[in-house]
Amino acid sequence: MTKTTKHSAPHLPLPVRTVIDAMEDKKALDLVVLDLRETEAFTDFFVVASGQSNRQVKAITDAIDLSLKKTGLRPAHMEGYDHAEWVLMDCFDMIV
Repeated sequence: MTKTTKHSAPHLPLPVRTVIDAMEDKKALDLVVLDLRETEAFTDFFVVASGQSNRQVKAITDAIDLSLKKTGLRPAHMEGYDHAEWVLMDCFDMIV
């Protein structure tokens, strides 16, 4: 498992970079990307970040969704959006 920093982001697949850019645009905190490709995990990447309020969490989620749509991708499933204390997006090879 590899923990990725912003400086290594160019080596990541486009959907992961798209999510990172959307999170950074909305000022997400504590952004971490876990590269799980070399493990037997059910996904290739975990992308985790924090927001300072429910409104910011929703804004981050909306930005990710819109950015992924522009690349032709959509999350398969989303949980937690209504309350926005936490949100989980299942993007097939990536969990956000």
